[in-house]
Amino acid sequence: MLTPPDESDQEEPTATVASPGDDRGIVRPRVPEPSGLRSNRTNNRTRAATLWGALGFGVFFLLAVLIFIIQNGARARVHFVTLQGTLPLGVALLLAAVGGALVAVFLGAVRITQLRRVASRHRRDPT
Repeated sequence: MLTPPDESDQEEPTATVASPGDDRGIVRPRVPEPSGLRSNRTNNRTRAATLWGALGFGVFFLLAVLIFIIQNGARARVHFVTLQGTLPLGVALLLAAVGGALVAVFLGAVRITQLRRVASRHRRDPT
């Protein structure tokens, strides 16, 4: 859960403001506008626009991966447990990256499952 930064640790900046009928300045705290609450701006972004943006990024990423594989076509000898063979270097690196991503997804899923179990226990027995 994201929480806003604690503002009690920060000093409030002050500004000298002159009153209309007074020559001396009055020091008043300047209150900053909350950064996340701008009422004059509206978000006109639709789901379709977000989808097109993600699709464009995905196509660009796949094109970059394709160029990487084509440019790294030299054969590399690969050993994995009892398997061995030769693969183009780009393909071997891509497979290693995909394998690492799968391990990260698996570990993340295990952690989420643990947190859900704790949360469901806490809901049943709040003591």
